[in-house]
Amino acid sequence: YFAGCSGGGRQAMLASQRFPEQFDGLVAGAPASRIADIGIGGLKRYQALVGKTPQELANLLSKEDLQLISDGIAKQCDALDGTSDGLIFNFKQCNFKPESLACKSGQTSGCLSADKLKWFDALVSAPKTSTGKEAYSAFPYDTAVSAPGWLMGLTIGLPGNTSQEAMRSVQLLYFTPHEARDFREITIDDALASTEEMRKLTNTRSTDLDAFRKHGSKILYYHGISDQIISANDTFQYYDALLEKYGPATQSFARFYPVPGFLHCFGGSGLTDFDMLGALVDWVEKGKAPDTIIAGNSQRPGETRPLCPYPSYARYSGKGDPKTAASYSCAK
Repeated sequence: YFAGCSGGGRQAMLASQRFPEQFDGLVAGAPASRIADIGIGGLKRYQALVGKTPQELANLLSKEDLQLISDGIAKQCDALDGTSDGLIFNFKQCNFKPESLACKSGQTSGCLSADKLKWFDALVSAPKTSTGKEAYSAFPYDTAVSAPGWLMGLTIGLPGNTSQEAMRSVQLLYFTPHEARDFREITIDDALASTEEMRKLTNTRSTDLDAFRKHGSKILYYHGISDQIISANDTFQYYDALLEKYGPATQSFARFYPVPGFLHCFGGSGLTDFDMLGALVDWVEKGKAPDTIIAGNSQRPGETRPLCPYPSYARYSGKGDPKTAASYSCAK
């Protein structure tokens, strides 16, 4: 067995694709399957912030602003799974519009200014080339935007922190050639071209899992919807490609569990505690496929929810305690 998250999740995916007979079971959490492209997302955010002072950065989005955004997301999307509990399971139907929080004429509280909306969009939207192609995935909207660590994860290494050093490390790791460049002037088109060689080496996006499947091996993917380092949309896109290739048979060897309110590999205001490895071992050794994986949060003892294998999601049945996993079923 092998289980990892972030870079470890990428390694698990790499094993399934390049060393398909080495492991009987793999867990790929929040996988950095397009690691060079993650750097391009960081470049976009850097360019949006360059020149701002630490104080200006601190004022861009306050804790109150982030809570307002979280509440707005919950208001529009939380009840889509049958109950309003701060956890958005039916996230694919969530069509949150940040502009709905814009300040009206004369309004100074309980809303977001045009500058704050612009900055929030710079954080979560996808970097695009001159032709509109996404160079990396946008970040999905989820309620843990107000959780400690969410904003820091998206802005780490940006102006006011260690911006030049961070972007230089991105260049040294992923860009070829490696000569010094002004990151304020690099276009997304140029960044894509400059990372092509590293992309060939480090990307783990192959959907050819024929040998892995033939070996009888199993893999579980999971990703926090509120992940602030690696976009969960990246894993959705990869798993959608698997479904397109293998159809319903995908679930016989590969399953994906999105986790609402979960940040990058740990933390968040939603579901943070679950046992993916135990579920994998039962699948491999006992033939017990994980139709659901029970999750909770140590800050809310006794509360549980089921994680359902995508594309299904946990939906409240309308009966029983909505804080108990038994009151939910997997719906599509």
